Amino acid sequence: MDIVETCMSTNIKNHYDLAKEDLGGEIGEDILNDYVIDFIKVYEKLQDELEMTDDDKSSEWFKDATKILIPCLHRIHKLFGEIKGDFGQLCDFLDWTSQPSHFAKCWEMLKQNDEGEHTTECLLLLTPILERSLGDLLISVDKNVKVPALLRDLLKRQELFELLGTPCMTFLRIIFGSPHSLNLRNIVWHGFGFPGEISNIFASVTFLIFTSIGNILKQKTLKLSKRKMLSISRIKKIDDQNVGKYLKNINLEELARNSKLFYSRNLKNLNKILSYFKSEEFALCSVMLLPLLEVTFRKLFVIENDCPERMLTAEAESLYTTYNEIFEEFLENSEKNKIQDVLGEDLMLLMYDLLTLPDGPRVRDKLSHGEVLFSLSSSPEEKSQGEMKTLASHLLVILVILLSKKSVNLTVSKDLDEILKNYQNYKTLFHPSTLLVNSLLENLVKLEEICSVKPPTDFEFEIVSFDPFSQNGCLPDQIYMESMLLDHDGQNNLSRKEFLHNISSTLQSYRGSSLYRPRQEYEVITVLQKISDQVSLSCERVLESLKEKLELFETKEMRSRQRVTYRRMLETVPKVQNQFFHIICFTFHILVKKDNISLLDPGKLNSFVKYLKKILKICENICTNVHLQKNKWEEVEKLSTQLKSLISEYQIQF
Repeated sequence: MDIVETCMSTNIKNHYDLAKEDLGGEIGEDILNDYVIDFIKVYEKLQDELEMTDDDKSSEWFKDATKILIPCLHRIHKLFGEIKGDFGQLCDFLDWTSQPSHFAKCWEMLKQNDEGEHTTECLLLLTPILERSLGDLLISVDKNVKVPALLRDLLKRQELFELLGTPCMTFLRIIFGSPHSLNLRNIVWHGFGFPGEISNIFASVTFLIFTSIGNILKQKTLKLSKRKMLSISRIKKIDDQNVGKYLKNINLEELARNSKLFYSRNLKNLNKILSYFKSEEFALCSVMLLPLLEVTFRKLFVIENDCPERMLTAEAESLYTTYNEIFEEFLENSEKNKIQDVLGEDLMLLMYDLLTLPDGPRVRDKLSHGEVLFSLSSSPEEKSQGEMKTLASHLLVILVILLSKKSVNLTVSKDLDEILKNYQNYKTLFHPSTLLVNSLLENLVKLEEICSVKPPTDFEFEIVSFDPFSQNGCLPDQIYMESMLLDHDGQNNLSRKEFLHNISSTLQSYRGSSLYRPRQEYEVITVLQKISDQVSLSCERVLESLKEKLELFETKEMRSRQRVTYRRMLETVPKVQNQFFHIICFTFHILVKKDNISLLDPGKLNSFVKYLKKILKICENICTNVHLQKNKWEEVEKLSTQLKSLISEYQIQF
């Protein structure tokens, strides 16, 4: 266990140390009136001692402004503690926020926060709500504006200055908007602050910022627009594959004490996390675990790459060592990031699935930026409770595995061994290659579903079967079947369903490389995914059209011209099915051989992408023409022939 006193750099540390001292000063009691901060009085104090310009403020300005502001924050905190009020009277001032229901819990914790016992939880809950709520205010002013991704950029928006006033926005910028001042949100959420390092005045003031802005908005006629909140429900997919079963008889505190990756000053937070888990307050448990995990991963990063300076907060945000930098393939000096070797591929893939990949739950980003709707209740009836329990369980398992990487005199019990093996042979769920395989599997099912609509027995047409191995089925080249690990001759005695089942099994067992892949590979997979999406939509449209036409025929509502189209359709659909099966095999073949993509010279790669885009265009045209409103089956047959011809060029050209 590391007994270091701080992870803050000197300037940041000085600000927070100053905030722990109440130096007094001539600050009137009218700076806070009935839970409303008088931002104008604070601004006037800044004006008295600083040059206030419209230009973006310098680093020195923020440092000086912070020193002036801190006594005001102390006064606000003290006055807040003296108010004998009831939370119910504040509800009207909090309706503008993204999650009004969270404030009752924060109020409860603040009333028991004299020694800062709940400062961390309050700030972890309140800062994301502030960011999300201010973003909602921005789009309420202008629905066409794009909300900035970072809080510091959001706090510079002129629309918010005009709505809330310069005094209010300046107050917010000093506390949250610069790495040269307090930078409170980032310090808390990235795990740079230890328990006791951040004064309890910040929890009180942050809470009062909401009631104060609520008071400002009461005097406006703004029609509030709130963006749709998100969820982390995709965490369940990870849990379905690898259950995050945290064993309660693991002595996590002892493991932390014996690990080089754990800071002794974080023991209070760890014990609180375990307490929240035990009391089934999984949301609080999760939001406290995320920054604790980050600082622990950062410690491993620092040890393995021998860069102790990276444990500290930086004076400029670009130098922060956060999850993004911790899991990068290379360091800033172009050397390989050695953390990969220690964590192993399984844990790396899990962390990318959990935190980074766009189609994954992205738990840290969503929770820290206030995008997730969740309850703080421990009631199992709450919809978010299951998701938060799953998340908390996985984060605890990851923490156990991580601490064990650098543990002194580690004794691996049966329970600990079970946890350490939790993610063995982990298969990424949200990487583009996995998503592509999943879509190919779905398309196989959709091709078979089309066959479920049987043509009428009393209708004459040329019967063509969906049979990939028949002559009419446009048999895929042997090279594609090799990618499917299937032998053409060995499939002759199988039914179509058995054959497709074998193909599905091959797809399901695919485990291609997915860490640190080259840009060119992602470019190709993106086009392949678009092709697969067009096949999927085409199948859905064909199925819909077949059902509608069959109903018309059976109810004798089909006119003579429609019968001609129906006949053409019944004769063409199996050909399209066979060609789409060909596309699935072709797509999977390219995916299996994707390691060769990065070996192509730029000219060859460009030609290959253009070739795939031609295939995509034909698939798009097929999709358009099979639509109920189009129904152009002659054109569809021509396009299918073109598709067959184009795919046959693959071996010749590439």
